[in-house]
Amino acid sequence: MSLALKQKAKIINLKGSKLREDVLATMKLLSDLVGSTLGPGGHTVLLERPGLPPLVTKDGVTVANHAVLTDPTQYVIAEAAKEVCQRTNTQAGDGTTTAIVLANAIVTSGLEYLDKNPSMSPQQICRELNSVIDMIVEKLEASATPVESLDDLRNVAMVSANFDPDIANAVIEAVDMVGNDGTIITEEGDSRYTSVVLQEGYPVKKGLSSFGAVQEIFINNKFDQECVLENALVLLYDGDVMSPADIGGYIGNCLEVMKENQDVRPIVVVAHKFSPQVVRMFAQNFEMNTA
Repeated sequence: MSLALKQKAKIINLKGSKLREDVLATMKLLSDLVGSTLGPGGHTVLLERPGLPPLVTKDGVTVANHAVLTDPTQYVIAEAAKEVCQRTNTQAGDGTTTAIVLANAIVTSGLEYLDKNPSMSPQQICRELNSVIDMIVEKLEASATPVESLDDLRNVAMVSANFDPDIANAVIEAVDMVGNDGTIITEEGDSRYTSVVLQEGYPVKKGLSSFGAVQEIFINNKFDQECVLENALVLLYDGDVMSPADIGGYIGNCLEVMKENQDVRPIVVVAHKFSPQVVRMFAQNFEMNTA
């Protein structure tokens, strides 16, 4: 017989001045910590990583993610504040340090304003603040200088790379290779040199080899044991295809386009996972059309 012990969850219920003090203290602590990396003249931070070598970084979102406060209340407040860095990093890819410093200033000034105007609600302040932010964004967009040449890109890259010419040149080389709509992935190398590698196409690590005997149906080049499809339409599905109905509408649209253009082309479906039912359906259709 086994006995499972369930630990009682901690309940944090603070109000009034105590909650206000904890919010201000936590935001200032996080802002001071992350803000120390701000700009080209910012400081580097040494982060402890259990089981791994320490990490030296100047990246604001990395520093924020490694900040763990022992006080339960401040921990929850800090985790909420980290959303500012994480969302900024997801949407813009930069400016995470500036975002947390601005968040601290907004929270501090907002609480002071509420003290002086008790009839004002926090929600009303947020609505008015959003309208002000929209005006600021419009003015910034109107005065912004577009990056149109490699020299303009070099200036931006040098600032982002803390004036390291090797990293800046690697950024310029990568952007010049893939263009404005390309994708750039950075990885930690195994040497002290920075290199740029161009990969054409998109590698799919998992394919028909995971479906056993069914994969033999799709092989139309018996000599090389390959499935060769020319001028194919590619359907990218962000999820698991567990039923034909999941992609039936998309396939129907493809068929209508081919019918209008009087064109017949194979369709390649890329998804996270396929159910055996869907794989059998694909196999039957492939076998019928290639027979």
